[in-house]
Amino acid sequence: MYEETNHLHYRNVKLFVWRFRRHAQHRKNEGFLVRSQHQLSTIMEIIAILATAIATSTPLIFACIGETITERAGIINLSAEGTMLMGAMAGFAVAKYTNNLLLGFLAAAIVGALIALIVAFGSITLKQSQVAIGFV
Repeated sequence: MYEETNHLHYRNVKLFVWRFRRHAQHRKNEGFLVRSQHQLSTIMEIIAILATAIATSTPLIFACIGETITERAGIINLSAEGTMLMGAMAGFAVAKYTNNLLLGFLAAAIVGALIALIVAFGSITLKQSQVAIGFV
């Protein structure tokens, strides 16, 4: 699916460049300045970098939104990104070795719940600072 999505991004960028060249050719006939091939490849690279940045930052944006909601409720969980990373690693490992995607999702959820349980135990039962527990 990732390769298919990557192919679609590449196809969209290619279509954009084709339309840009066509538009530039019409502008050339009108006497306007036309961008060179080097500038077109630079524009393509910038678009590809921005598309990659948006795609890779999505999980962190979800973690930030979740942290914002929990902080509004009065709970500070500084380990949100780490919990997501541990869950992702465990889910990938289980899905890879069992060849079952559902078990991978289940393992990721269990690891995330265990880390949340550790943070909750430290801050509620042991009455420690939520900030200190989030870093550990």
